[in-house]
Amino acid sequence: MASAATVATVGVLCDYFTAPSDEAAAVTIDWDGGPSRPDVAKRGPLRRSKGPEPLPTVDLGGVEPTVQMGTLDEILTGTPFEEVLADATAAIIAERDGGERLVVRLSTRLQTALAAADPDRLREAAVPWAATDEFFGQADPEELGERLVELSTLARVAESQGQRLYCWLCV
Repeated sequence: MASAATVATVGVLCDYFTAPSDEAAAVTIDWDGGPSRPDVAKRGPLRRSKGPEPLPTVDLGGVEPTVQMGTLDEILTGTPFEEVLADATAAIIAERDGGERLVVRLSTRLQTALAAADPDRLREAAVPWAATDEFFGQADPEELGERLVELSTLARVAESQGQRLYCWLCV
């Protein structure tokens, strides 16, 4: 099976993770290894001898949180894409290096839809999602479906703990 990294933009890392607040999520911007491998950058504000603990994470390769996850939101919820993009509950909460590193909060609607969806529904949604222009005809719907099932599990954990879903993006 192809990995999610091979179905999206080459050279873009997108780790989806949970955190209790925007502030807690924003500090991951300086974690060179991302939220699952928190190697704190020497230039960052967190200088410790022992790094922070890893956060629950799903690696979606280069599946970015705005347009690609926006099309997923549209598929899962039926919300027109223009409304998805205008949703103020989704936002960039941290930025470095001229946008080459970002932490993005996913919309409340998408998080709720992911948490509520059963695995069969997610695998079905992966088929039209993989066919969108943003995947350039390179996406494996089966692999995307399995990654969505993982992300759904993460969303359910976030919801049960009063947390939010975020994306750590590094170019």
